[in-house]
Amino acid sequence: MANGMICDACAATVKFDGNRGQESSTGEESAWITLTADNVRAYHACTRECAKAIIDGEFGQEVESSYEAIAEIARVIRDEREPSDSEIGN
Repeated sequence: MANGMICDACAATVKFDGNRGQESSTGEESAWITLTADNVRAYHACTRECAKAIIDGEFGQEVESSYEAIAEIARVIRDEREPSDSEIGN
């Protein structure tokens, strides 16, 4: 079990109270932002600015690459549904 949370953008930490399980004495971690996506590990941010930095950085790149295949399939389906130039003129 974790003893605290570390911001993946700025490395700020909040420690949990080990005597009471994973609860912190201040409840500070409840204000943190956790970014998750399918097939991408969870990232933690302590502020909105840190969350933006994570989204614009490694997390965003991992999400884009993990959904690239799905996006390509959607483009193919869309292209198949759009009428071709020869169909528009008829």
